[in-house]
Amino acid sequence: MVPPPLYIEGICHLRQCIINDTLPKLIPMIAKKLGLDESHIIDNFSALGGHDLSCPELFHDGIHPNDDGYAVIAQNAFKTVTS
Repeated sequence: MVPPPLYIEGICHLRQCIINDTLPKLIPMIAKKLGLDESHIIDNFSALGGHDLSCPELFHDGIHPNDDGYAVIAQNAFKTVTS
C-alpha cells in the first residue's frame, strides 16, 4: 500500500521528499521483487492527490485524511482487494 501524499512539509516531522517521492517508487519496486504485479498495490498516493497535491480537501491538517479521505482509501483498498 502506497501511503497518501504529505501536503505540508515537516508536519509531524515528516519530509515530503520521502513520502511523496521515495515511497511511491520504492513500494512498487519491493512488490515486484516479491513477485507481485501492479494490480496488488493499493495506491493511496495517487488516489488522494499524488504529486500535484490536488485533493487538499480530503485532509484535516495536511497529513491525516478526513472522513471523505478515509472513504477514498477504503474504496481504493476494496477495489484492489476484490479485483
